[in-house]
Amino acid sequence: MLQQRISDRIVPHLAGIRLSLNELNEILRKHFAAAGHCCVAKMLVASVAEAVQAVDAAG
Repeated sequence: MLQQRISDRIVPHLAGIRLSLNELNEILRKHFAAAGHCCVAKMLVASVAEAVQAVDAAG
């Protein structure tokens, strides 16, 4: 899970859920679309670390 923040930084928390990379990318696209970001259809990460960085950078 990527909901916890400490000192304005996202701290990943193990939730016991396994996702494929495709599922992770779909969740990220939905997250960014809901937040009003454009061009989310082109968004693609290659790892969980990249996903965490993308969410963290978006604030």
